[in-house]
Order: sequence, then C-alpha cells, then structure tokens
Amino acid sequence: MADHPFKVPEIFDQGRSHRARLGFVILATDRTSEADLPAMAPEGVGVHFSRIGMSGDITAENLKSMESTIAGAASLVLPDEGVDALCFHCTSGSLLVGEEKVTDALAAPGNAAFCTTVLTAVTEALKALRITRFSLVTPYLPDITDALKGHFEGLGFAVPRTRGMDLSRDTEIARVKPEYIADLAVHADHPDSQAVFVSCTGLRSVEVIEALEQRLEKPVIASSQAAMWWMLRLAGVRDCREGYGTLFDHH
Repeated sequence: MADHPFKVPEIFDQGRSHRARLGFVILATDRTSEADLPAMAPEGVGVHFSRIGMSGDITAENLKSMESTIAGAASLVLPDEGVDALCFHCTSGSLLVGEEKVTDALAAPGNAAFCTTVLTAVTEALKALRITRFSLVTPYLPDITDALKGHFEGLGFAVPRTRGMDLSRDTEIARVKPEYIADLAVHADHPDSQAVFVSCTGLRSVEVIEALEQRLEKPVIASSQAAMWWMLRLAGVRDCREGYGTLFDHH
C-alpha cells in the first residue's frame, strides 16, 4: 500500500492582536491595570505590559524618580514587532514627571508608532465630551491632588469640587472598595460640574462607571477607561464598548 504524501497545513493565523497592539508601562506595584485594560479591549486588540520599578509609596518624590527608567521599561514591550500605541499608565506619575518628558522617554526605544500618557488621555476624553468643568476624585495625598487640580486649571478647565482619600500606598489604593469610590464621586459632584473624573489607574473605578453615570446623570471619566479609549483611537480602532460609560458609548 503506497504512502500518501503528508500535506503541510497552514500553521499560522492572524494572532490575537491582528487589529492593533497596545502597550502599557505600569508600576511594579500596580494590582489593577492588568485586569481592567484587557477587559475593555475589543476582539483582535492585544494588550501588552511592561513594569517599571516603584516602591509602592505614592509620593511626589518617588513619582518623579521614575523618569530615568521609563525608556528601559518601554523597550521591553514587544521589541521584536513593536506596538501601535504605547502608554505610561500612571496618572500621577505622568503629572509629576511631565507629559513631554514621559512621551520622549517612551519614544526613545523606537518600538511604538504613537506614545502617550494617562494624563494626556484624560484631557482628550474631556475634550471629546466637550467638558470644561468637572469634579475631581483622587486617592492621593493632598499635595498630589492639588497639583493635579492645578494642572487642569492651567489647561483652562474649571474644577468646582475636589475630594481626595489621602492614601500613599498602592496596596491601599488597590483595596479601596468600588462602592466607596462611587459614593465619594457622588459626594464630589457639584451643580457646576458637567462630569466627574476619578483619577488613578490603581483604583477599581472601571467597575462602577456605568452605575455611577446613572446616579449622577452625567459622564464619568476614570483613568484606565480614558487611557484605553485614547489608545484605541490612536491605533485607529473606533469601537463603541458597552458598560464603560458615555466616553465609549458615543466617541
């Protein structure tokens, strides 16, 4: 009986990232982003991570000290193929180091078509929603909260009310109950505010966006939600995603 020749099948498909590859540099102590960001990604969009050294003490001094190591962390995100967009995924770190310095460091390895920060993403989200006045909720110590408020006021936004949790440890920030985040956001709301922004990628804010918008009857922006929305737009993916608020529903 003659042997039949083996027909070699096609062994490759398009892979999980055939629509876009998104890279995120997160803190070494981040316990939240690796769950939140992939959950928001549409089918065919890959989410890829690198971590940057951080003690877990969220102080201005420690946040500023990350500047020299951002490029090294960025170089570890798919260096063989590169990504369509790369984000430094720390709101307060983006603020304290400075958006321009961060994006320059992310771009240095040359493995990303677009480089951005969470802080930039939040600003773009506010613009997309035509928000000029918003309430601010943070988990940070007062000096960082005040600096964040001052940053947005310097861009021309009004911040009628601010509420902070005065936390300095990533271990604590990651354990804040989503229900507490929502209640504090309601407390932070103000008649003059068109929206509420809940800052920090370490908070589990993504879980409560939809319900919180129903309570407040106005848009809610959270750091990780804004980052994913903006990264998708930079990569040319314009899917609407149910369950993640007005920003994803209509923009």
